[in-house]
Amino acid sequence: MFFKSLMFQDSNSLNMLKLTFYHDKALVVLVSISLLVAGGLLLFSLNKYFNVEYMEYQWLEFLWTVLPAFILLAMAFPSMKALYYLDEIMKSVFSVKVIAHQWYWSYEYPFITKNSTYDSFMKQTNDLDKGEFRLLDTTTNMLLFNKVMTQVMVTSSDVLHSWTVPVLGIKMDAMPGRISQAACFPLYSGVFYGQCSEICGVNHSFMPIKVEVLSNSELMSFKDL
Repeated sequence: MFFKSLMFQDSNSLNMLKLTFYHDKALVVLVSISLLVAGGLLLFSLNKYFNVEYMEYQWLEFLWTVLPAFILLAMAFPSMKALYYLDEIMKSVFSVKVIAHQWYWSYEYPFITKNSTYDSFMKQTNDLDKGEFRLLDTTTNMLLFNKVMTQVMVTSSDVLHSWTVPVLGIKMDAMPGRISQAACFPLYSGVFYGQCSEICGVNHSFMPIKVEVLSNSELMSFKDL
């Protein structure tokens, strides 16, 4: 985890990889267009030769009308493909239910036989261990498994919340009476952080999310045998 970084965090899911790739592609197109327009403006502003009777050029007008349309289409198709992939619910091995409350999270693991529901509160500053982050570490971590497809279901017990973990490329609204779902396929083990991204009351800023991705060797101890 890097603070004061201008770039995205390293992707840890197929969803985030696709989003990062599309962002980079769109950024290249936008920077190229900006440089082209800025160069043209600079060239024409410094050019002393002009024709006051030169009023129109239909082919040029046709070109700068059609060319942006093709650029928008070239950017729209990858965007729609990425959106379709994000909404696709693939066959999952495990499922985790996330329930939002004011102002903490609850996690339910149907594949665990005992104590399958855990509440996750933000750790107070006095309770932090060495190396833990203030306002980000929690009393209980959400558990995922490395390279195992997991279905994440998100809902709320009171008001609107948003369960967001940027590294995983997931941002799902938690709505009372409705269940949002997404597929998550972590690429490597580690600990990752997120926060509630929907203003949900006075303690909205104190609803951190801590996701721990475990290795495959730890998988069998959590399966419901």
